[in-house]
Amino acid sequence: MELNKSVSYTTIDSKTVVVNSKTNEQMMLEDTASEIWKAIICMPSVHAVISNLQRKYPGYKEQVKNDVIEFVNLLIERKIINV
Repeated sequence: MELNKSVSYTTIDSKTVVVNSKTNEQMMLEDTASEIWKAIICMPSVHAVISNLQRKYPGYKEQVKNDVIEFVNLLIERKIINV
């Protein structure tokens, strides 16, 4: 996965603001979405993000998988990331 070249972001506490300068779209990510975002930025693949978060939340493996896939699809749709 890679960040679209026109996207920038900043994180303050548990909130992340993502801005696509090409589309002028902004996203405010809080709590879970912000945590998934941080993993996406650091990990090389969706599988790595899911595995990492499943280790962190072992009782919620299926929920983690579903949330990550849904969020990644949203980011692709909004042209925030490329896979």
